[in-house]
Amino acid sequence: MNDIKQTTCKRCGRKLHNAQAIEIGMGAICWKKYQEENNHKKLWEKDKNEK
Repeated sequence: MNDIKQTTCKRCGRKLHNAQAIEIGMGAICWKKYQEENNHKKLWEKDKNEK
């Protein structure tokens, strides 16, 4: 339905030029930081559920 691609980074707002970054919606650096933050949150969630 909606074929509009994300042309700015969802995390920092910079313009995206790379086709893969446009597909993801984030630049390479922001994607890496997002993955690190996301993994960190998952670790904390596991600790809360175990206690």
